[in-house]
Amino acid sequence: MKSGKVKRAFSTMLSVALLALTLVMPARAQTASTGVITGTVQNEKGEVVSGATVRAVNVGTNAVREATSSGEGTYEISQLVPGTYRVEVEGQGFSKLVQDNVVVNVLQRTTINPELRVGAVTEVVNVTAENAPLVETTKTDVGGVVDQRRLENLPVNGRSFASLAILIPGATLQPSFDPTKARVGTFSVGGSTGRNLNITVDGGDNKDNAVGGILQNFSMEGIQEFALSTQRFSAANGRSGGALLSVISKSGTNDFHGSLFGFFRDDKLNANAPALLAKANPFIFEAGDAVKPPFSRQQFGGSIGGPIKKDKAFFFGTVERTRERGNSIVSSSDRAEIRFLEPFGYKAVQFLPQPFNDWQYTIKGDFNLNNKHTLVTRFSGQNNDALNDQAGFLIVRTDLSGGNESLNTLYSFLANETWVVSNSTVNQFTYQYTTFD
Repeated sequence: MKSGKVKRAFSTMLSVALLALTLVMPARAQTASTGVITGTVQNEKGEVVSGATVRAVNVGTNAVREATSSGEGTYEISQLVPGTYRVEVEGQGFSKLVQDNVVVNVLQRTTINPELRVGAVTEVVNVTAENAPLVETTKTDVGGVVDQRRLENLPVNGRSFASLAILIPGATLQPSFDPTKARVGTFSVGGSTGRNLNITVDGGDNKDNAVGGILQNFSMEGIQEFALSTQRFSAANGRSGGALLSVISKSGTNDFHGSLFGFFRDDKLNANAPALLAKANPFIFEAGDAVKPPFSRQQFGGSIGGPIKKDKAFFFGTVERTRERGNSIVSSSDRAEIRFLEPFGYKAVQFLPQPFNDWQYTIKGDFNLNNKHTLVTRFSGQNNDALNDQAGFLIVRTDLSGGNESLNTLYSFLANETWVVSNSTVNQFTYQYTTFD
């Protein structure tokens, strides 16, 4: 039996009419794929400095965004691609201030309050100490970020990035409510089922509108970070009463970088789960059935990224392959009954094979067209097939041919263009086309 076919194609976030409205989007707006640097420029006496130029330079690509401090000394640079920045501040009559290692996370507001010193413009004051406030006072939403360090170092069974969402308070793991996507990390927020989440990747929709939850899975090797907002998130990003999961994929930089990985599991290193369950509850298994079923899993792949043209164009690509060979136990009594039907084509087996094969791949391009326009394009795909995945888990009641076959093919293309109209107005246009078959 093949899984039902669902095809859908949609444009995300903007239609022509909506575009006309967003052309004058104020800089204080924030989309589901960006972050913000904000703060107040002051002098050594604590007095505000107006008219100062605040510049945010992306360390990886040298892309530059600017803002000018207001009469109250405040500034805000929005629609920033998550990453590490260098903040430069210049004001008339003051030395130039440079602060390195300013991290901008998705859906987060990074507060930097520069303190300018009186001096020649040619003098440069370098600030390396972290001065981020312990309590964020510029927003009220509740949530957190799982950054690249956690994605790379924390163990995840099955390599589904969404499983790490439980690091955010309020999120808990849940059993999959879609049998064809049992290996996609499923979690809930606030005691819900997990179906009422709004999920975006690079600002494009990735929610399964049929059953809820994540639609297409992405390789952890290609994920830079993700944020989960559980309460009081912005209505501009919500589109759901549950929570907002915003995922950012990796991009290329001015330096070439790549990776190779492999994760392997085998039943020789597994505990005998049936025997442990039988010890706790003798009625689960029949005599002689509490044996360890064969199991093996290999996950391997890699990534590569770098410049196409320095400071102007960049690429990043990743691919991941999963090959799993799992089995579930067919009870002795069921096997005895099935043997009576073998003359009619049925076959009794001790273990029902449940193989699973999956490919995940992404190719992404980032382009600094000029000092006003940037373009991001991304193509991602996932292809998998599974046998007998809906027959059950650990204990099943079927013959060798009594299961099912599931085939899933998912593709998505996304394009995102950001136009800096002025220091106070930014327009972002996002288009996405997705198919699920």
